[in-house]
Amino acid sequence: MRGGRASVWLLLFGVLGCGSSGIPRIPPALSVRPCCPVVRVLLGEAEKVEITGEVEFAAVCGRKRQKFSGGQKVVAFVKDGNVVVGNLTGQRIVLEGAFDGTLKVFGLHWRGRLILLPAGEKVRVINEVAVESYLVGVVGSEMGAGFSPEALAAQAIAARTYALWMMQRRKNRQFHLTRRPDTQAYGGVEAESPKVRQAVRATAGFVLTYKGKIFPAFYHAICGGMTSSAAFVFGNHVYGTTPDGDGPLDGGVICTFCDETAPPHRRNWSLLLTQSDAVSLLQKVGHSVGQVNDIIPADSDSAQRHRAVIFRTDKGDIKMSTATLRRLLSYRLHSCLFSVCKKGKDFLITGRGWGHGVGLCQWGAEGMARLSYSCAQILQTYYPNSKLKRLW
Repeated sequence: MRGGRASVWLLLFGVLGCGSSGIPRIPPALSVRPCCPVVRVLLGEAEKVEITGEVEFAAVCGRKRQKFSGGQKVVAFVKDGNVVVGNLTGQRIVLEGAFDGTLKVFGLHWRGRLILLPAGEKVRVINEVAVESYLVGVVGSEMGAGFSPEALAAQAIAARTYALWMMQRRKNRQFHLTRRPDTQAYGGVEAESPKVRQAVRATAGFVLTYKGKIFPAFYHAICGGMTSSAAFVFGNHVYGTTPDGDGPLDGGVICTFCDETAPPHRRNWSLLLTQSDAVSLLQKVGHSVGQVNDIIPADSDSAQRHRAVIFRTDKGDIKMSTATLRRLLSYRLHSCLFSVCKKGKDFLITGRGWGHGVGLCQWGAEGMARLSYSCAQILQTYYPNSKLKRLW
């Protein structure tokens, strides 16, 4: 079992203060190197998609091009299997703003280009954007300007690493990631702030590697005391987990830092599952029972996260994965680190932590930053035996 403090890495870069003034409503995009890759992010799908541009923008379909003025509303829809925008019709229409201007869709502004594709009767909207510009919207959504600079820098490197891993894994698909937290939360321009932009800028191009290769640098809000192995939580061996437990995603990192910083209602939480709730959950997955007598956590790791629960019913024992249970409860079961206490015929679930518990603990990173740990020390704590590498 690993301890919670790490050996010190040589810090290759520093996160500087940010004292900008006179920032426009939508500041310009980060200046990125030509070798910075482009990521494709699914923003959403709808039967009718309304798009406006901050400045003049254009729709491009093959060799055809139609211009629109800034602020003009354009509606995209699918007809006969093709996307229609203005006078253009085709299988792929690209929207791009002039002078790096942003485009607004689904209520938010986005940098880069929007790619419109047919998805049945709906329009699929994909944001194609430079990784560094994308990361500002990710770090701002995943942490935000309220976090310390070193924690934000650590988050930027973890998010960049995860994004590049997903880009490698899904290079032949229409998109690499979604904007939802199930990959990485991405809030576009509205999630940006000077402090977050500085964290991304200061760490530009840096990623985490293990034995020379990028790994999926998972992260979560609050570990609740100890991280878990990616193999245990996700049920398969991803790169970064090892048989001997020395990989950066093998878990076992003891963390006391999130206890000092995490919001109390997220650090510790409870959920009352009534008898009728329990019976209904089982009915949803095809089990017709009259009564649930007990709920017992099962398949636990050293961090006391549970991979399954056993429902003891009048029809016998029924085993359910905690992943399924969380989904059925609309993720009101905030982590898999919990205990169950019977209250009459009902069940009180008491838990710790928030999220899957693999990799970087975001509130733990904040706790370390407040104690003057560097970005590199934070990363080495939560991803043991990983190394920093600059790609651009």
